[in-house]
Amino acid sequence: CDLADELEVQRAFGEVRSLCARIDFLILNAGVASIELVEDYASLGEITGNVRANLLGPIACTHLALPLMEAGGRI
Repeated sequence: CDLADELEVQRAFGEVRSLCARIDFLILNAGVASIELVEDYASLGEITGNVRANLLGPIACTHLALPLMEAGGRI
């Protein structure tokens, strides 16, 4: 799913909840890579999209995964 899209992240975890009783581990490995300087971005929307994907996406995934993790689960 697109980590920059909160609704997609929620839908993905809804599917995980319906398929899995629990999560044993969460790997936060997705993101957007950019070598550009802030001044090189074409728009503020590009910057906020990258922040959503790289910062808020993993936070949202962690928040939604924690209720499915039992003691001993790992992030």
